[in-house]
Amino acid sequence: MGPRVSLNDEEAARLPALLQFRPADVERFARCTGVVERVLWLLDAYAGADRRPLSPNLIALLASECGASLAPESVAAALREAAVAGWVSEAAEGWSLAAAGRDRLAALP
Repeated sequence: MGPRVSLNDEEAARLPALLQFRPADVERFARCTGVVERVLWLLDAYAGADRRPLSPNLIALLASECGASLAPESVAAALREAAVAGWVSEAAEGWSLAAAGRDRLAALP
């Protein structure tokens, strides 16, 4: 069972396409040890679905699809931490992985 989230209309409209998208290397997601690493992986993996930023609610639901239970509050905290490090950027619609975030992901085992 996934996390309890309340989606707005835009998130709800995007969810079916995101759930149909199957990112590559889901095994790498399972090897991520922290919430920040998992959030970075999700932002990178699901960027291929529609190239739009993801909200914390969508990230939490997508994490559940990949086998991890992340509360939206934990996702939001991880996004703030990643933003301070320069790994993600925020737009009005949500969050995207920055170039430094891709570098961080590449450095992970």
